[in-house]
Amino acid sequence: MLQDHLAVVCQMEPKEGDDVKKRYNATGLLALGIVCAATATAASDIAVEKTVNDAALAPGAAVEFTITVSNHGPDAATGVNVSDKLPAGLAIPAGVAPVASQGDYDAAAGSWAVGELAVGGDAVLAVPAQVVADPLPVCIANRAVADAAGDDPDYSNNLAIAALRQPGEPGRCVDLSVELVRFGPFLYCDDETVEIWVTVTNLGADAATDVVLQLEDGPNLPPGLEFVDPACSGESCTVASLGAGLWTTRILRASGIRNAQSVTYSVAVSVSSADPDVLPGDESAVLSVAKRAYQECDFDFGDTFDSGGGGGGCFIATAAYGSALHPHVASLRRFRDRHLLTNAAGRALVDLYYRYSPPAADYIAGRPFLRAVVRVMLWPIVMAVLHPHLSAFVALLMLVAGVLAYLSHAGKSVTTGDRAAREMPR
Repeated sequence: MLQDHLAVVCQMEPKEGDDVKKRYNATGLLALGIVCAATATAASDIAVEKTVNDAALAPGAAVEFTITVSNHGPDAATGVNVSDKLPAGLAIPAGVAPVASQGDYDAAAGSWAVGELAVGGDAVLAVPAQVVADPLPVCIANRAVADAAGDDPDYSNNLAIAALRQPGEPGRCVDLSVELVRFGPFLYCDDETVEIWVTVTNLGADAATDVVLQLEDGPNLPPGLEFVDPACSGESCTVASLGAGLWTTRILRASGIRNAQSVTYSVAVSVSSADPDVLPGDESAVLSVAKRAYQECDFDFGDTFDSGGGGGGCFIATAAYGSALHPHVASLRRFRDRHLLTNAAGRALVDLYYRYSPPAADYIAGRPFLRAVVRVMLWPIVMAVLHPHLSAFVALLMLVAGVLAYLSHAGKSVTTGDRAAREMPR
């Protein structure tokens, strides 16, 4: 029996005698003749566990990871999928292959399409691996993330990590990486602000403690650049703890830069913690910031972006899916960072989104019906991000179907009008 969770189901349904354009424009569905109705949807608590048969890390060692995904209910689950790709340093040996109790595992993509799971049901995947790392690190962490269609009332159990460790090494398994992305400038102007998002991720199997983000000194920094989060202090920022597999974002900002000519700055940030990094090399990042000559901009976002952590700014998606760790939220965040923030048009779109999304997200978060509606609205966007070629084909089919439906309705209206005209007395 379905619990009190709602989704919106839409289908093409043009009706004779209706003014399709008037009827559907009111719903914002672009007159495509789409009928939407709220229906109950499944709520399935999907959980994933991961173990390894031998956690001792040694050159050439052969191990086997076991991934178990289960459905804790209250409803049956569909579209269950587990993302589990072997990390650098591990490889599937020649002559052997992963074995799944149900569904299909794509080793190259690291994706296990489980399918359906009944309440209380589970599925198991066994992945053989061999240590190929050279030189040998202190540890290698292997993570799995589970997801399913419908609502998941608890995302805290959707991530599992198993680690190989060198025997006798007392240290914790922490692997920090840092990434810098510039927010802005606007499409049509470059104002007096330079803002940079600093995202640090812990790819290790243990929580990192006393994580410190440090803005490095340099001759070509934007004047006045500093961390703006209240918990930060000028050029450094401390995060007390960053869990295994988690990430957080802090913001660097410089204001009052009214440069008369274009200028290029260089920003470098490093990350460290109380625990040694087991895979050094990605704990620092450098970003080149090209700033055009100052212009007055119409937008003023104030402190909208000083959220400081966990959500990475995907406010509406986080509210709809219930967690910043949801795989769809992560996919949207990666698309934003890699494709939107890297060009002027994309940055302008992100600018507008972040101007209006925080209050909308707050309103959506506490209303299950609206969360369901937004998930349906986000579905084609997520599919376009994950499967761009397939999504383009589906979008084209929907557009053609909508146009044909509208033309069919218009043709019937014209035919009815002609018949009425012929029957009028002369």
